[in-house]
Amino acid sequence: MSLPWIIVSGHETPDTLNAMEQGVIDQCRDGGLDCLLIPHLYHIAESSNLWGNLGGRLENAVLLCWLHPRPAQWLLRRHQIAIEGLTILNLGNFPDADSVVSAAISIVQDGQQAPMGANRRASGKGPSPGKIEQFKESTKPRWYPILDGSRCVNCQHCLQFCLFGVYALDAQGRVEVRNPDHCKTGCPACSRICPQSAIMFPLYEKDAAIGGAPGQFVALDAAARKMFYTRTRQPCPMCGRNADSKPATATTANGSLCPECGRLQPVKTSATGAAQTAAPAPFDDLDDLIDRLDQQMQRRR
Repeated sequence: MSLPWIIVSGHETPDTLNAMEQGVIDQCRDGGLDCLLIPHLYHIAESSNLWGNLGGRLENAVLLCWLHPRPAQWLLRRHQIAIEGLTILNLGNFPDADSVVSAAISIVQDGQQAPMGANRRASGKGPSPGKIEQFKESTKPRWYPILDGSRCVNCQHCLQFCLFGVYALDAQGRVEVRNPDHCKTGCPACSRICPQSAIMFPLYEKDAAIGGAPGQFVALDAAARKMFYTRTRQPCPMCGRNADSKPATATTANGSLCPECGRLQPVKTSATGAAQTAAPAPFDDLDDLIDRLDQQMQRRR
């Protein structure tokens, strides 16, 4: 089979095509476009041979999947699959099969590949049917983080924060998702403490940024930041307090919370022992905006 132009990654339900997927396949067949069907990209097992088989099929292809392009791209990179020449389209962004196929055809033609219907009979009566191939494999639902290598600065907050051993350091000392299936299903907490929004959970629907939507950055969650400093026992870079610091009480606190770690701040005393009003921790306009966004998100839930 020649290199497929269209690759369709199925929906959540294994071995069952939904109406849009079936419509795309039918149009590809009728229009003379070769098409390859694969399971849902996110649910393919780590050890599957399908990754190796898929690697040679992506050059100058259009991948249609139920993921945003960014997590799909970094998922393929995670499995050492070259994506040069690959275009990724999120099926969830299209209303029907017609619009999907139209977009895919436009990309194929703009890429100066053979136009739709180039696979024609010698008689000139129209395009011969496109070839439909399928990579079959049983899959089960999975939940794990995908790391965006273009955003990650190797701060290792995720490695220090995660309780389940998902992350580890590679041979070059950089963080990697070593044990993805150790992740707790439904938990996106590490993405909320990543300062660069480099951690994506593509099936998370409550926050498009966590799901890996284009151009989105996660609003750092105040509760998650507090949990990070509590769990790792690291000193807060803003107020200097850590888990071993004597907690402030109602009589020793100035009533303010550190905007970074969320700990109650103590009253400062002068050299004579007199209580002073503690200077508020640095809190600029951007921090204030993020804090208000966090509060709005909490109310919506």
